[in-house]
Amino acid sequence: MAWLDDSVILLRSIIGDDFAPFTYCNTRLSDLLVSTARMLIFDVYFATEYTVNISTSTISPDPSDDPFFTPLLVLKAATRIADSEYKAAAASSFQVVDGPSSINLTSQVTALKERIKRMYDNYEQAKLQYALGNAIGCAAILTPTTSGTNSNGNQCFNYRDQR
Repeated sequence: MAWLDDSVILLRSIIGDDFAPFTYCNTRLSDLLVSTARMLIFDVYFATEYTVNISTSTISPDPSDDPFFTPLLVLKAATRIADSEYKAAAASSFQVVDGPSSINLTSQVTALKERIKRMYDNYEQAKLQYALGNAIGCAAILTPTTSGTNSNGNQCFNYRDQR
């Protein structure tokens, strides 16, 4: 299952757990990726119809050749980890003031909340770019000319040359 090995490595890199000692074991990350794959195929339309079997940790056909499946899967799994870390930190977040001394453990929760927002934004942006096909198809609709020069005679970027 090359897709799973690659996905675990990428997920570790995104969540910052890529140096030993690891916070998450490979089995836990693998289980998370497989369950996230099940949710992903309902969230994103792929040209290939994937079938996810959670009990055997398999996806058929193998998504290793799909350049979009693994990045979207890893980004979505990273959001689930960030949610979990935020929930755990929020449960132990408190502030105590006793006269001149104080203990404040709420800043970690604020930082994790920002991390969640950033990860969700990254996932939503990647999902939108995939859905739009990297927006090259919209260029013909949004640009007034494709001649290579604008009305001032300056060179313009031609989106059709991207293919």
